[in-house]
Amino acid sequence: MLADMPTLTLALWGLATLLTLLLFCRAIVFSQISEFPFFFLYLFINLLQTAIGIFLYQGYGFMTAFTFRLAWTTQGIVVIARAVAAAEICYLVLGNYKGIWALASRILGFCGLVVIGLALYFGKSGYAHGIITLEVGLEAGIATGIVGLFLFARYYQVRVVPVIGQLGLGFGILSCFKIFNDLIVQKSQKRRRLAGTTPRPARS
Repeated sequence: MLADMPTLTLALWGLATLLTLLLFCRAIVFSQISEFPFFFLYLFINLLQTAIGIFLYQGYGFMTAFTFRLAWTTQGIVVIARAVAAAEICYLVLGNYKGIWALASRILGFCGLVVIGLALYFGKSGYAHGIITLEVGLEAGIATGIVGLFLFARYYQVRVVPVIGQLGLGFGILSCFKIFNDLIVQKSQKRRRLAGTTPRPARS
């Protein structure tokens, strides 16, 4: 069944999985998991989602109700794990400033509840639609939070460790691409699927 997927989609999925696996293996080799536990938990969940996806698509096909529900559930878990990993990066930068972090964590927590509430509400229109709403909301929150983090660090001359800065930048760029993918690319693919093309899998 995987062979029926569009070549570009399959190639990008494989490349993303390979890069995730390389990062995870590098963390094990250099004993970095304890430094960024939630980030590497996110990588592990991402890899687990890929394994589950391959099993589902090969064993049950793209269109069964079982595949649809489980694939989109794992996507929701991946999105939440990514948001937690981004929050970890913010904490590593702001955690020493207890007053600022207390305020920031409350704001982020409130925004998270609003996003989940919206996802549940829009989920009435369809399970996948609810997950996409959750993803777009969280990705927008991640991108905004990362930008705000760097602006704060620059303005108040807060030192950002290079590896944390690189992770933050990577998350911010990834979130922007995810939003672009969900709001523009996927709508275009949906129109093509309605015309008879192959359905896409949930993606990490």
